[in-house]
Amino acid sequence: QNRFYLSGNALASLYTAVPLMCAELRKPESKIDCVAFPDEGACKRFSELISDAFPHWPVVICGKVRDGDKRIVHIQDGNPEGRHVIIVDDLVQTGGTLHECGVALKKQGAI
Repeated sequence: QNRFYLSGNALASLYTAVPLMCAELRKPESKIDCVAFPDEGACKRFSELISDAFPHWPVVICGKVRDGDKRIVHIQDGNPEGRHVIIVDDLVQTGGTLHECGVALKKQGAI
């Protein structure tokens, strides 16, 4: 849990859904066997939680470059070939980065 103090008397608390996600991924019907992060920020924030829950899963780290409204995503580290991959990000606005990350993962053989 992170806490942020705003102006005045407002106090905002942020919570993560990662424990709920991990519970779903532990179910026998889940085929997911790899995690990908679209950028270093998401990796830094969530890799420990995911690695503790699924220590044998490979980790794929992507990188993104923005060119105006266009996002160019490439794989920096890891191999998704033949894996069922879940993409975990720390901030999603339009979903464009998630989409481009998925495209890059599929190009490298993710299922």
